[in-house]
Amino acid sequence: MDKTKLKALGLSDPEIKIYVALLKNGPLSASQLSKKTGMYRPYVYDTIENLIGKELVAYTIRKSKKEFECAPPSALKKLLEKEQDQLKQKQDLVDSLVPTLENIYKSPFSEFIIERFEGKDTIKDFNNFLFNLKKKEKMKEIFSFGKEFPFEEKKLKIKIKKKIKLKMEKGIILFNDYFAVYEKDQILLIKNRNTTELIKEMFDMI
Repeated sequence: MDKTKLKALGLSDPEIKIYVALLKNGPLSASQLSKKTGMYRPYVYDTIENLIGKELVAYTIRKSKKEFECAPPSALKKLLEKEQDQLKQKQDLVDSLVPTLENIYKSPFSEFIIERFEGKDTIKDFNNFLFNLKKKEKMKEIFSFGKEFPFEEKKLKIKIKKKIKLKMEKGIILFNDYFAVYEKDQILLIKNRNTTELIKEMFDMI
């Protein structure tokens, strides 16, 4: 089997090992997969979770034990369709943001401040930023859509309007004259009143 083609579809080397082992041998337990692939059991479980998320592997419970099996090979087509949907969502997001960004570019005198939060303490640092900002400025509500951000709501005590149902790899957070783009361990914060208002209008239309 040409495993490079599976890799081209976005599967990692461990995912390919598990997928091919199930494809060849049928239902297997985690311990059996560990022996077949030479991977440690905890790593096997992590990899299986990824494959389940991609709808390439499922499991059944027999005698109180999980047995894993791969989905029909046609499921690879669904994986590609899912990636195409995600790409279209990104394209739609870019299409909607370009006019906003063009507006910034054409307004050189508008206030435009950028700050970046990075690293393992990104979430904690950004929550602290919100908490400290609340002390300085009136903050009635926060708008959040796309990827969910773990706000410390009890500490902030601010109304948070969420539209998390959108399947996006990034999250957008709006408050006062700020908007922030959230992705993994990184947040890009921008202060620009006109831009934030325009994105709020988009939020209301979604």
